Amino acid sequence: MNRPRFAQAVLDCPDPLSLAALYSALTGLEVEPLDDLAPEEITGIDLLNDGEPTLRFQIVEKYVPPPGRTAQYLNSSTSILRWTI
Repeated sequence: MNRPRFAQAVLDCPDPLSLAALYSALTGLEVEPLDDLAPEEITGIDLLNDGEPTLRFQIVEKYVPPPGRTAQYLNSSTSILRWTI
């Protein structure tokens, strides 16, 4: 029986390139190549994870963070990282 496979988590944000760069620095995963696209043409971008589940950052032009949410957390095998949005 085939089971669904988790492929990626998609994060809405106002600036996918900046958030992808932050997560890339935190995780060590590379940001996918932009090819010939100008930064203003990017509507979404992935971190490369060699076919494993990954993160995608998707532009939402009028993004408003959920009320009461001022930080995000990333669990890793060695620590919990926290930063302010």
